[in-house]
Amino acid sequence: MKVYVVTSGSYSDYHIEAVFARRAPAKVVAKDLVGNVEEYDVLDALPVRTTLYTVHLVRGPNWLSDRSIQVERYQSTVWPWQYMVSELGGKPYRVYDRDGWPSVVGTDKGIVEKVFKELRAVRDAEAAGLL
Repeated sequence: MKVYVVTSGSYSDYHIEAVFARRAPAKVVAKDLVGNVEEYDVLDALPVRTTLYTVHLVRGPNWLSDRSIQVERYQSTVWPWQYMVSELGGKPYRVYDRDGWPSVVGTDKGIVEKVFKELRAVRDAEAAGLL
């Protein structure tokens, strides 16, 4: 099921005017208010507690060595769709930029570490002019 949210304003003035079950009335109200219509899925699942792993570089004297790779394990409350393979383009992880270096987060420690090392190898090869 979808809902149609009429919003107006921007930045600190951004706010919700109304929420509709159908697009047509939302468009009418948005036109009258010179607002926008945003479409959202209604979620019918509760967030779950799960184990996530994140891999990133720790800066220090040897920050380019393998010893600088840090793997953190932690519990987090996530929506079920956040780490579903289908939602991530077939990949059970997400890649974030952390000060110009990749940080990989996912539910499988082995995959997260492997992806991080592959991304790091590509970055090192590009920096050395090999790619």
